[in-house]
Amino acid sequence: MRRGLCLLLVVLLLLGLAVPAAGAEGSHPYGVREIAAGEWYSVAIKEDGSLWAWGSNILGQLGGGEWAEYAPIQIGTDTDWASITAGAFHTVAIKTDGSLWAWGSNWRGQLGDGTTTDRHTPVRIGTATDWVSVTAGRVHTVAIRADGSLWQWGSDEMNLIDDMAGLTPTPTRIGTDTDWISVAAGGLHTAAFKANGSLWTWGDNWYGQLGNGVSGWGIIQTSPCGLERLQIGQVWRQAEATA
Repeated sequence: MRRGLCLLLVVLLLLGLAVPAAGAEGSHPYGVREIAAGEWYSVAIKEDGSLWAWGSNILGQLGGGEWAEYAPIQIGTDTDWASITAGAFHTVAIKTDGSLWAWGSNWRGQLGDGTTTDRHTPVRIGTATDWVSVTAGRVHTVAIRADGSLWQWGSDEMNLIDDMAGLTPTPTRIGTDTDWISVAAGGLHTAAFKANGSLWTWGDNWYGQLGNGVSGWGIIQTSPCGLERLQIGQVWRQAEATA
């Protein structure tokens, strides 16, 4: 066993792969800090804050390069990228200064730059510097700012944005609450957590993806729908006990 582990370590070192020390804070295998996958492409941020992408680029979703890249290429020279998300054909990222950037498909205003023009390189969205998290759906984007407020933009064909219609090409605040802590965008629906652990969903509900006990074509929740507080740990324990 020991000989096998030693041989594995030697192989990794020869390949030039970094093996993080046990307990090393902020260290990630292979130098990749974060990765996201879209419809036919992938994007990643390395430990040094540089941005990389590969795959299809037919709508500019890589942020640079040719119509398709078959191996990771660096996008630009900036080294201050902090987090990234991939929609179907658009990409959104936050830099370390809290600014928001987007590129790729924009036919429903999902980039948030006020237009419906596709962008083939990263463009800054607004002037705010307090974005803390962002998630991209098929044709919409949702984000949370440092004050806990929730923002959304892009397609509103499924009433994803409360009291809006059609499309919203710039970040639009959802309600007045300031206790949102986590959000995830699906194809045409959105789910989010508040600081008290409550779960909220809105958007398309054809397959019951909102979790509100109903489903069917045309059943749409036009504003965040509060569900019962979800005790995730307890749910998993119960599942394991009955497995």
